[in-house]
Amino acid sequence: MSKLEKEGLIKKTHISSGRVPSEKGYRYYVDYIKKDYELTSSESEKLKELMSDKYVSEDNYLEKNAIVLSDLTDCTAVILAPTKADRRINKVEVILLSSRSILVILVTNIGEVFQQNYKLDADFTAEDIAEVNKLLQTYFYDVDMATAHVIIHGELEKYLKTKVNNYDMIVVALNRLLQNKIKKTVALGGKYNLLKQPDIDNVEKN
Repeated sequence: MSKLEKEGLIKKTHISSGRVPSEKGYRYYVDYIKKDYELTSSESEKLKELMSDKYVSEDNYLEKNAIVLSDLTDCTAVILAPTKADRRINKVEVILLSSRSILVILVTNIGEVFQQNYKLDADFTAEDIAEVNKLLQTYFYDVDMATAHVIIHGELEKYLKTKVNNYDMIVVALNRLLQNKIKKTVALGGKYNLLKQPDIDNVEKN
């Protein structure tokens, strides 16, 4: 176990947890698992159909993958997409659309652009938003999205409080945008396949 941990194949999820496989550990398992299984023609067709569908959202694509995987294995399939927490922020900007409406734009280091409109419960001026953007340029360049949460509720909130009236509304808007972009996406397929497992009725074993 010690060697596996040193190699980065297992990890602790928190201070009092046991060890679980890391992403590197799962990758090692996948790369070195036996590859002598041959897909049937119908299984190959299912995979080709999945790969040919180019116009689906990330959530739908993961869901389709989970369904196909559950069909191929007769098991329940769970796909956990990686979060975008490790994406680094190149720029965050707030645009004043009206006195009570803003557009928040976030650009990552790999060229992703996220934007969201927010309705506010108080009036903001162009000067207020200019002050906000000045602080965003200072604090939100080349930081990962997870760290950005800490900054929002730390230094940024502290300085906005002294510069902008109703600063808390801006903080909430920034927080919501970041939260939506780093949340985990989980896709589940074939949940009723659990009922097909041979030990499902074995109360003593369960």
